[in-house]
Amino acid sequence: LVVWLRRRELKLFCAFLREHKAYALLAQNASDVVLALQRGRITWVSASVSRYSASPPQHWLQQRALAFVHPDQRHSVLVALAGLGLDESISLRLQVALAAGRYDWIQLQARCLAPEADPAAAPIITASFHLNPQDAAGLPVA
Repeated sequence: LVVWLRRRELKLFCAFLREHKAYALLAQNASDVVLALQRGRITWVSASVSRYSASPPQHWLQQRALAFVHPDQRHSVLVALAGLGLDESISLRLQVALAAGRYDWIQLQARCLAPEADPAAAPIITASFHLNPQDAAGLPVA
């Protein structure tokens, strides 16, 4: 019985690793930038951010997400995200500083989730964005 349980546990763990690797591969190679926020700070960002920013993904980690948003839009973004309940989604069109010296229009999709490991911890906002091709290329940063 113990051997059977160990084999079953090992099979489940291997299946978990395969699924985790598949999701990580998808997120790292998506054309959209994928990120996670907790308490307003970026805790994870996909390598695809390098397509839009000269800064490596590590530069984005632990930064306040609102620092990248155009100053005229920060309050409305903060209000929209603060009103986001668990398992709710939102779509925002906003300007962010991706490249040095300019703000680009993006289309952001965000969802608020409870952390699986510790449901009592601060919610996690998962988000993805891409440049909005319908808008002009970047406004100068003031």
